Amino acid sequence: MPFPAQNPPTNPAPIPAANSRSCEHSDVAPTKPHSGATPPETQNPDPRTQNSSAPSRAQSSGLFSVLSVKSVDTPLPLTQNSEFKIQNCAAAKAAALFPHLCRHPFSRMHLESFARYDAQCLAAPTNLFDRQGHRLALAAPRGHAKSTIHTLILPILDLLHAREPYTLILSATQAQANRRLANIKRELQQNPRLSSASLHASVPSCQLLPLTQNSELRIQNSHPNITSWTQSSAIIGDLRIDAFGAGAEIRGLTHGPHRPTKIILDDVEDSQSVHSHALRARLLAWYDEVVENLGAPYTHIEIVGTILHRQSLLRTLLDRPGFQSAYYQSIETWATTSTRHWAQWRRILLNPSDPQRRPRARKYFHTHHTPMLTGTRVLWPHHENYETLMAQYVTRGKTAFLKEKQNQPLDQTTQIFNTTRWHYFTIQSGTDTLVRDCSAPSAPSAPSAVSKSLPLTQNPELRTQNSSASLRAPVPPCQPSQLTQNPELRTQNSSMPSASLRAPVPPCQPSPSTQNSELRIQNCRLFAFLDPATGTSLTGDYAAIVTLARDTSGTLHLLDLWMDRVPLAQQVARAFDLLQRYPYTLFGIETNNVQGTITDYVRAEQKARIAQGQTRQLPVKYVRHNLPKHNRILSLEPRIVSGNILFNRHLPEPFFHQADEYPHAHHDDALDALEGAVTLATAQTPIIIHTTGPRITHEASRYF
Repeated sequence: MPFPAQNPPTNPAPIPAANSRSCEHSDVAPTKPHSGATPPETQNPDPRTQNSSAPSRAQSSGLFSVLSVKSVDTPLPLTQNSEFKIQNCAAAKAAALFPHLCRHPFSRMHLESFARYDAQCLAAPTNLFDRQGHRLALAAPRGHAKSTIHTLILPILDLLHAREPYTLILSATQAQANRRLANIKRELQQNPRLSSASLHASVPSCQLLPLTQNSELRIQNSHPNITSWTQSSAIIGDLRIDAFGAGAEIRGLTHGPHRPTKIILDDVEDSQSVHSHALRARLLAWYDEVVENLGAPYTHIEIVGTILHRQSLLRTLLDRPGFQSAYYQSIETWATTSTRHWAQWRRILLNPSDPQRRPRARKYFHTHHTPMLTGTRVLWPHHENYETLMAQYVTRGKTAFLKEKQNQPLDQTTQIFNTTRWHYFTIQSGTDTLVRDCSAPSAPSAPSAVSKSLPLTQNPELRTQNSSASLRAPVPPCQPSQLTQNPELRTQNSSMPSASLRAPVPPCQPSPSTQNSELRIQNCRLFAFLDPATGTSLTGDYAAIVTLARDTSGTLHLLDLWMDRVPLAQQVARAFDLLQRYPYTLFGIETNNVQGTITDYVRAEQKARIAQGQTRQLPVKYVRHNLPKHNRILSLEPRIVSGNILFNRHLPEPFFHQADEYPHAHHDDALDALEGAVTLATAQTPIIIHTTGPRITHEASRYF
């Protein structure tokens, strides 16, 4: 988005701390920050200085005049969000030259982008033709200033330092590319910090600035020498920037002796065409055949954007050898505890009869924010905190949020589990009563063209297998098990992408008593399963404990799900904590890869609990899986769509994300634990799932 037609502040402010501010969106008007929002470091500025008198490439190009600086040698303190030394040249200049864009503390993504830029500058040889070009693919959430940094601030720094003789900006359309170029022109012409001088003028090319406190920056003299400027091209001194739309036939581009030295692809994909396989393939071919061959060995190529499809160009280049990958999500760690508070917050926020629902939800959050935020982490908390992001998640919908804010687009053509079609229940507050959610599942999406053509026969019998038994779940036609309705059968396997089989079952007409039925937990048998994890890193596997209730009809209800990244000892301790709440019939623990260790922890914890006066024994059963995990997880799908498994609507959100994204999810630990609990709960009562739809052929059923 282009800037509105306001001017930036006319009186340059002292330079703020290098890592104290972050870049806003490029569509924010360059106006003077409101005094009420000005951080303390801006009111008491911490400028930094440079004492070198060596000539710069910017001086030699004749673009800008010399910058004079008066300094002292007191170093600046590091701020909490800084992961790099404060002598971060690009971050310092961004904060100094663009205070109207950099109004929040920098996020980790911003600091890492600046650090990469500085590292490239430091490693650059004196002769550009000796430089080795790099490749960068960066996926960032919408609204996190990726374009502001990579297509506005850093290109302007390149101009100030005369680092890139010929830059190309490529966007989804020519109009978008032109607007990005217009943003650069507006800054060069209207930003007084740029029109006065180059911050680099007295520094050798790519040298880091020493940053000090109580410094005084004095800027002198004239404007950049804009030789020529059109909508899609700019010549500034002896430097050139061109803008093109994606798919443009651009070959043989040169500027003087240089082929393009830096190519920036910024949001080159659009939300519509990315869903067409043919258009995705065409864009990838354009990149491989045209863009990659525009430059020379010294050419840097950067692609920045948001992942709009699992097979998009950006997603492809993130995984391509030779590319440095940077992947960011607005919510880095979700809340997996205090689901009761989040459920109440959601009810308040979505109450259509309350015109003050948003302020009331915010007030509830502020009252209970400590437990609600336990374990959470967001990418840019000063711009969008966790509660703000959760409000977007709830009101805009999970599909849009996961794509635009989490870089996790859902692909219905490969999706095995569709949580919008699941059957749900809630637990009445303060009781052990389960109440079925009477709202019917969403209408199924249309099957793919491939799935429509698959041969289907009649009289179904679907067998599902897991590590311990062949599960057979009889559900007579149009006689739904307790708390279920409107089942739909859809089977799918990631190794057989064409087998998206959907056999719609005519909706049953349950009696009013069935629709309004309630179930007491004390009338059920309870089962649990622990899928342990040995790592505790922020990106490692989760440990997961699933608690199931099986009623007298054989229907399973997922009551409770615990997920966390903690050591094995704490995982076992959590199992005993749950035992005080749920009188389990059987508690399964997977022993693959942790056989000896996990049993020792269980014995030690049992002894400790007995010493504390807790006499209840954990009815543990150790399970070693022999079948592949993927096959075991697939066995859940026919049970779920037939309504044999119902879900507590207020389970942790990461569980539903794992299900929606499977088999492409980063984690599947909760699904694995669920399969273990289901196997445990049904091992003594194997069942066959019956439907009224057409029969699945032997070729497809062999995958289950």
